[in-house]
Amino acid sequence: MNSLEPSDYIKAFKRRKGLLLATTGLILTISLCVAFLLPPRYQSTAIIQIEQQEVPQDLVRSTITSFADQRVQMIGQRIKSAGNLERIITKFNLYEKELKQHGLEKVLLEMRDAIGLSMISADVMDPRSGRPIQANIAFKLAYDNNNPELAKKVAAELVELYLSENRKNRARLAAETANFLADESDKLQLKIKQLGEQLADFKEENVGLLPEHTSLNLQLMQRMDSQILDIDRQIAGLQERKVYLESELTQIEPHTTLFDENGQRVLSSSERLRALETRFSIVSSRYTDRHPDYRKLSNEIAQLRQELGIEVDPEVSKELALARAALSEARQKYSDSHPDVVVLKRTIEVIETELAKQTEDDDRSAETTGANNPAYVQVKTQLEAVDSEMGVLLNTRHRLNDKLDTLEGQMTRTPQVEREYRTIVREYESATQQYSETRARQMEAQLAESLERDRKGERFSVIEPPRLPIEPISPNRTAIVFLGVVLAIGAGMGVVILAHTMDTRIHGEDILSREFGISALAQIPMIVTDSERRKAKLKRIYAAASGVLVIPVFMVVLHLAYRPLDVIWFQVARKLGI
Repeated sequence: MNSLEPSDYIKAFKRRKGLLLATTGLILTISLCVAFLLPPRYQSTAIIQIEQQEVPQDLVRSTITSFADQRVQMIGQRIKSAGNLERIITKFNLYEKELKQHGLEKVLLEMRDAIGLSMISADVMDPRSGRPIQANIAFKLAYDNNNPELAKKVAAELVELYLSENRKNRARLAAETANFLADESDKLQLKIKQLGEQLADFKEENVGLLPEHTSLNLQLMQRMDSQILDIDRQIAGLQERKVYLESELTQIEPHTTLFDENGQRVLSSSERLRALETRFSIVSSRYTDRHPDYRKLSNEIAQLRQELGIEVDPEVSKELALARAALSEARQKYSDSHPDVVVLKRTIEVIETELAKQTEDDDRSAETTGANNPAYVQVKTQLEAVDSEMGVLLNTRHRLNDKLDTLEGQMTRTPQVEREYRTIVREYESATQQYSETRARQMEAQLAESLERDRKGERFSVIEPPRLPIEPISPNRTAIVFLGVVLAIGAGMGVVILAHTMDTRIHGEDILSREFGISALAQIPMIVTDSERRKAKLKRIYAAASGVLVIPVFMVVLHLAYRPLDVIWFQVARKLGI
């Protein structure tokens, strides 16, 4: 057949109405079975509001900075952990068949899919900017199950878990923040203590070298300079006085002339020493050291020198004695003009000159030691007082110079010490500032912890608790039936069209004339036999019986698989207002 007209399809539907009805009925029956035999899924839903903290944030600032939706997701992950879900499954005896057939892992996946969470947003005014923003004000928590009672109970359990987990989570975060700041405060306090000890040790080791001592050191240096100048002036005055007193002293005889009872002048110890030394030089030139006069004079001279405190080098004295002894022996053999005698005389003169120089100062002191002239003693005492005062001033000046050198060295080292000192001070001040800031934050964290402990902070509150679901959320039986009807009609029509297209037979004279260009001479009507009539009658009876049986079967399936008939009747009556 080259082409078919719409009338051909209508005739084909009439001719193959049995195939059309069979296909349509089969697919419709399948869709009805699917729609009414699938187990219903009930969902119990709760709405939990996210309430802001009661205490104004200007007074007490919360230490929990995460957004509400983030915390909800985090809490959801904890609640959906294997341990929590297994406890809920055990508590409510869920998924008995699935546990036996598939095991715990698959059941946990199925239960996680059955738990639903969605945020509820609204336009709110931002208090800082005054502009409307999108904010999460609540969230919806749902659970699906074949049993409405179990759906409600599990949903209530999940709601309680969310509320308790939020309280625990916020309390834990607030406590962790407070503990962290307390630990940091202790660390900073220990650091401040160590830096304080280091600073004290540094100050102790660098006394006088610190920057704050610079002005004091300068003042001390100026004061010492003034003192040194004053001492120099005093020393200059004392030196002038000393010169004056020494000139006065040279003009005064240390001894006054004394006479004994016979009218003879009494010699002083120094005068007696000079007389004995003169006599000793004569005796030593004449006699040897073994002569009694030589020994006597030598002993007297030594005794007087000891009394007067005059010390003579023993080597020089011994050399002088040997030279005098050699001269005495030479004179016994030779005359005074003999060369040996002349040489010995010159040697003795040189030694005596050296000895005289050595004992000159001692003679002077010996002369003044025994001085008895009051004027001489007074001037001498004043001169000694001047020397003593000058010595004290010189010692003081030396001590001040040493201190001044020390201060100048300290001033030279002060810049290097100042760098190290400033470094330690900066670290100490920085640690102190950090400690103050950390302590302030610690106090705020402790207030925030009390806020969470007393449940005055941001919290979850149930504004719509889980209810017993009446309507199942799945399957959508109406949609399945409607889709089944559409598929049944479409499949029936498609099967008929397909069968008609594949059929090579000619049905009707119009098709014959259209295909071959000839017209039929006559038409033989269909002859129906008795057996065919009986078969047709049986088919009608079977169809009527099937129609009668479909209604009660449909009612039974509706009652068992979807909802009890009395409930359906009550809902229908309520909608119709009966």
